[in-house]
Amino acid sequence: MTLSVAVSLKDVTEELGRTFMAAHPGVTLRCNFGASGDLQKQIDAGARIDVFLSAAPRQIVVASRRAFARNLLTVIKPSDSKVDIARAADLLEARVGCVAIGNPAASRQSALGHAFLDLLGGPQGRAVLGRFGFQPPPTPSMGKQ
Repeated sequence: MTLSVAVSLKDVTEELGRTFMAAHPGVTLRCNFGASGDLQKQIDAGARIDVFLSAAPRQIVVASRRAFARNLLTVIKPSDSKVDIARAADLLEARVGCVAIGNPAASRQSALGHAFLDLLGGPQGRAVLGRFGFQPPPTPSMGKQ
């Protein structure tokens, strides 16, 4: 059985897959992980799959849908980082030099990450990787002719 699965659902899919295969000897699950939008493009181009697990509602075009997992926005930083992130608003402080988020056009989680930063008030001139490629922070000379 071939599954195309949103990469944000990888851990839960692998865990459920092991349980499923143990209960159904002889059944093999093959998983293709990626962004929901990219997976939909593969399906539209003729990829043969049996199950599509999307993280984005816009990719679900079947008669029935059922939630079996939920995504959480997560902050990850290098283990040697001296920057303490204890709450979401900390991401907006000047001590955070760069925030990296995936392409919102390819992944619902990335789009949610960008929307969340916008709700907090945006990155306030610091670099953001993801929305439109790499965006360096504005310099004092930017906008002056």
